Amino acid sequence: MALPRVASCLLEAQRARYMTQMRFYDAASGLLTPEAFRFMVTHLLRHAERTQEFLTLVVFVAERASRDALDAADEWVVSEIGRLIRQAIRDTDLLGRTREGTLSLMLAGIDVERATGVIDRLQVLLARHGMAPDLQIS
Repeated sequence: MALPRVASCLLEAQRARYMTQMRFYDAASGLLTPEAFRFMVTHLLRHAERTQEFLTLVVFVAERASRDALDAADEWVVSEIGRLIRQAIRDTDLLGRTREGTLSLMLAGIDVERATGVIDRLQVLLARHGMAPDLQIS
């Protein structure tokens, strides 16, 4: 009788872990959610403080000519930009949505000078795919 209870507890723990992972990434874009990005950046900042490593934050903002909220097509563009960037960065870099129409990229171990080279390469990549005109990078 104890075995089914143990199995039930293990399944519940596995389900809880799965649900936690599901909330870590946006289902539609595969990018880190704003909460997950904030959590991971906090962890990286603490690590960088201990190790004295560089961290560089790059923010991509999709701008519209008008002040209207982003529509579904614009959200698709932001997701597509995220997909392209995710393919071009290292596994150790963090990419996530931080606000509507905004992607943030945390480059671990990269100073501002090297980050400029990364940004230049990403701009060329996005321009090749026709995604750069309405994108501000800071």
